[in-house]
Amino acid sequence: MLLSADTHICAQNSEIKFNCDVRSIDFSFFSDEDLSILLDNILHGAFKSAEKSKERFIDVNIGSFNEAYVVLNVRHSADGSPDIKSSEMAARINKIIQKYGGQASFDCSDGRIFTAKIMFRSPIANIK
Repeated sequence: MLLSADTHICAQNSEIKFNCDVRSIDFSFFSDEDLSILLDNILHGAFKSAEKSKERFIDVNIGSFNEAYVVLNVRHSADGSPDIKSSEMAARINKIIQKYGGQASFDCSDGRIFTAKIMFRSPIANIK
């Protein structure tokens, strides 16, 4: 599983504290390719930023809101506010968000903790 591999890489190679809380979410409304692209780009960006920071952490939370929305929250340490708007990674993430009618907010106002919140309305009625 992708997230298990990330935990190993963070702990073994970079001493990054990786916390992951993923609920039982039906992502069947996403294509496998799009879900992989979204998660890979979000986690890769988080890893690169946390690896260079002093605090070195990544927190991932994927769950539901009001049983109608899938919500991805990713927080990670940063030293300075990353320029996400002009990156190729951000372009791939934004393409997926737009394709599935999602909404996103990105914040690093203190220059130390970067937060990405991404929400999709799920057409699947059985979010648990």
